[in-house]
Amino acid sequence: MKKLILVAIIIVVVLLATSNSGVSTPVRTRPAAPTKVTGYDVKYAVTGTAGSVDITMSNASGGTEQFTKLLPWSTTFHAPSGAFLYISAQNTGDSGTVTAQILVDSKLIQESKSSGAYVIASVSELLP
Repeated sequence: MKKLILVAIIIVVVLLATSNSGVSTPVRTRPAAPTKVTGYDVKYAVTGTAGSVDITMSNASGGTEQFTKLLPWSTTFHAPSGAFLYISAQNTGDSGTVTAQILVDSKLIQESKSSGAYVIASVSELLP
């Protein structure tokens, strides 16, 4: 009987020593899934028979870039809601065709086609 009382006392002492004095500690579980990133996946594409084109475009940060590229050419980036999208491609030669496209989440949103010397194809879109 004395051994049973001694064991009970030891158990009570251990429980009291390891308790948090009534303060509960939250149990850690798996981290929460990341929240969905808002915005859109944007692709600008320029194709055609022109040898090269001068491109002017609004970029991922809302700025404007200008450069010359051989065709076909494309770029992709992530744009927030409310972003203004714009791409213009001018044929640098005296013949050929130029097609400029804006695709949002893999869907064609805007397209412009031009043919001839130094023609320009340009498209724009304001994201909702």
